[in-house]
Amino acid sequence: MDALYARMEEISRVLMLLPRDCWTVDGNTNEITLTRQLTMNDWSFFRRNSRRVRMFGHPRNPTFLVSSSTLDAICLLPLPPILPHLRVLKWTNEHFHGPFIRQLVGPELTTVSWNCIPFQFFPLISLLGETCQSLQFLSLAGIDGEEDIGISQALENALPAMSSLRSLSLYTTSYRLLEISASLPALEELSFTPPDSDSRQSAPSKEFAIRKLYSESGSLGSFRNALRAMGHLSRLQTIKALSPSPRVDELTEFLAELCLYTNPDQLNALSVMDESCWNDGDLQEPQSSSI
Repeated sequence: MDALYARMEEISRVLMLLPRDCWTVDGNTNEITLTRQLTMNDWSFFRRNSRRVRMFGHPRNPTFLVSSSTLDAICLLPLPPILPHLRVLKWTNEHFHGPFIRQLVGPELTTVSWNCIPFQFFPLISLLGETCQSLQFLSLAGIDGEEDIGISQALENALPAMSSLRSLSLYTTSYRLLEISASLPALEELSFTPPDSDSRQSAPSKEFAIRKLYSESGSLGSFRNALRAMGHLSRLQTIKALSPSPRVDELTEFLAELCLYTNPDQLNALSVMDESCWNDGDLQEPQSSSI
């Protein structure tokens, strides 16, 4: 039974942890709803089952629909989080139900991936810093066209508390955010999109622990500015970057800057790829030759 509940997909499956007479599924709409008001006995039953869940994800195309009113009811569980031993939380659905997700954030989380967080729920990022002391892997992206500055500011405030973070993936960055990210004591891997603006700040004098650096888009000039913001990355071993039509002179300037902020003897993988030739996939495994 433990194995049955260890990995769970979809919000509807969380509702199904309640006693069977508490919920029903409409055969025409595939919508799951509650049949009655929940009692303390129902919550006790739910709690026994929910303690087994270690991984939860809500995909883009769930099998069952759940109304907002039903989600609001499940958020009333006494003594959250509703999945107290949850370690992995991945949310890829475009509908980001903040109050429900708030109930999933607990102290045992080690991996969080939110790729569509609306600006009104950016305060949840601060909650991760306050609550998840064991968080090791974090991937965040807002919604295209929404406020990028807000998510950067929320991260700037939250990241210093994430001392156990080992891997960080960010769609939106600022130079201040890159500096804070690089200073995290356990961070070994950083994936990011460089800021478009010029960096006017001097490089920090400290040396940081990052070993792998991935740039998901942007010019090599922007990547150079990002390196300057992060400072001395003497342990850096792998650099992989996507850039629009990189020219030879841009590569030359990029390599010169790279030598200033890294230890060339430590680098064992350097790859720069034209992003126009790139198909969706994992930047960490590019189909390109090294430079």
